Amino acid sequence: MTVILLVRHGHVEGIKPERFRGRADLALTETGEKQAELLALRIASQWAPSSIHTSPLRRCVATGAAIAGACGVPSEPLGGLIDLDYGAWQSRTYEDARASDPGLFEAWLTTPQLVRFPNGESLQDVATRTAMSPRIEVLDPRTVAPLDLETILKSVAKTGRLVLVDQAPRHATVGGIIAGDVAEHGFSSLKAPIVQVNARDATVPYSEPLEAYVIPDEERIIAAVRKVLQERR
Repeated sequence: MTVILLVRHGHVEGIKPERFRGRADLALTETGEKQAELLALRIASQWAPSSIHTSPLRRCVATGAAIAGACGVPSEPLGGLIDLDYGAWQSRTYEDARASDPGLFEAWLTTPQLVRFPNGESLQDVATRTAMSPRIEVLDPRTVAPLDLETILKSVAKTGRLVLVDQAPRHATVGGIIAGDVAEHGFSSLKAPIVQVNARDATVPYSEPLEAYVIPDEERIIAAVRKVLQERR
């Protein structure tokens, strides 16, 4: 059974007065560094982590580095694990936020799952990106002949899923060959069906807007990733 330890970073400046710190890139204080060291020793004495992932913010990277040093496992910052984006409320004190928009402030305290911060995120946004972050690897094979199938199979073994993106039409693409190879040699690792994102079945037009519609874009790729994470084989 996989055990996930959720760890909070050590002490930083600006705790008082209470404020929406969010993505303010604060370093650990001397107290915070000591807290991280003690936490690292506690984790090393009770568990044997196989991987460590942190937010890219300095306070989190430093806390992760302390744990990594004590456990002998590398720590990897992931952009998707960064703090909630408070938008227009970033760095504002609670007192200031309550005075400027008492309704939204009260909603954040009582029904936070229903709140989206002005020019910022909701908790649903955070849940989506954090759920996806640790399980996604991006591979861009330099050649298809020879094809580094070993690296692809190792990635599939790690994530259990495969999304293939190719600007060629679905039935005339290298992605189909890769899908066949993975199905043949790595089928037991797959936790969901392979998903392909290809150019739409149409001649690529000269118009830039129409060309953008035909070729795989960010929206279609994200939709495919979400689909493969939700499905199970």
